[in-house]
Amino acid sequence: MEAHRRAPTQVLDDALLGTAEKYREALVSRLAIEGPARQALLEAASEADLLVVGDLGVRVCNWA
Repeated sequence: MEAHRRAPTQVLDDALLGTAEKYREALVSRLAIEGPARQALLEAASEADLLVVGDLGVRVCNWA
């Protein structure tokens, strides 16, 4: 099923599957927020040291 048709939390869980076991020393916070992507990312990163954004080759966001 296409990523944009699945529940956001399921897409996130699938994307991070196996990372906790592979990178035990890394602390990963998972957060699924509804709303415009730009606003959600800015709010989520407001106090963060690092924000990683990727699409895994799936282009579902229009940043223009």
